[in-house]
Formats: sequence, structure tokens, C-alpha cells
Amino acid sequence: MGSRAWLLGLAGCAGPMDGVFVAPAPQAFVGVVVEGGLVGGYVCDGQGDRATVASWFRGSLVDKRFAVAGDDGVQVEGIVEGAALSGTVTLADDTAYPFEGEHLADDELDRGLFRTEGTVAGNDVLAGWIVDLPEQRGAARIGGGIQVAPPYDPFDPDLTVSVGGGSERLPVIRVSSLADLE
Repeated sequence: MGSRAWLLGLAGCAGPMDGVFVAPAPQAFVGVVVEGGLVGGYVCDGQGDRATVASWFRGSLVDKRFAVAGDDGVQVEGIVEGAALSGTVTLADDTAYPFEGEHLADDELDRGLFRTEGTVAGNDVLAGWIVDLPEQRGAARIGGGIQVAPPYDPFDPDLTVSVGGGSERLPVIRVSSLADLE
């Protein structure tokens, strides 16, 4: 009985699990990649006809915790314990909200973090989606602005982007490592 109690006690001490985590929250979705002592990811609220947050981030994981700034002033603080992710997103206007999520299995096609980037008619395009079907959040940074990205279909891995009279079909990748965020 003593060894069983000892083993159960270790379950609460699990270190962070490498891989992709998805945290759907009412205000925005958070997707995080954990790889060794590093984290990266995306915070997005794009849905319907509104997108105000589309922030990519990278940083370090120390003692299961991370605190990073996104590319537009969004702050993300979190803790990764085993297959669980929790934390807080703070927007540039100091509005803060909590999130909770979990590690994804490699074969889950209906959940994940997805990204595309390219140039269309001279405009830089960076788009991302956090998918947790039946829901998802997606936004595209085109030039200096943010707009809602069209719904992403995990079974059709390309996106047609039309900007300034030009149109390009950009490949969308499923983010599975930090290298996919470069």
C-alpha cells in the first residue's frame, strides 16, 4: 500500500509534456507548442466578422511556467503540468482572461494549431487558426491590419488569399514543433 500511495503522489508532479496544446476560452483560443525548455504559440479571437487578437509568441519554459509577450503586446502566462495547460492572457488594454487546455494526440485532425504565410500582391500575409471542432478561431495579419480568416478545414490544407487585386493559394501547415513557427 505504501508503494501505491507513492506512485499516486508522483502523478501530481508530472513535468511538462512536449507537443501541442489547445485551450479554447470564450474570449479567444490559445495554441501552445512545448519543446524541451521552450514554448511558442498563438492567441486568436477571430470568428464571425470580428478579429482583434492574432498574436504569435515564443519564449522559455522554466519550472513548468512561461511568461511571454506576443508580437503585438499581448502577454501570455502559463503553466504546463503533464498533459494540462492553464494560464492567463492579458491584452494590450490590460483586459485579462484565464484559459485551460490539454495536450493533443498526433492523430487528432479535428483539433490543432495551423499556420500559413506568404506574399500576395506585394502584401505580407500571416494567418493562423486554433481548431477545436466544432469551434475554431482564425485571423490573418495582412500588411499592418488584422482580419478574420476564412474557416479552416483540416481536411483541405490550402487557403486562397485575395488581397489588392491579387489572389494566391497558400499552403497551411499543422504546427507540430517550434520549427513550424519560424
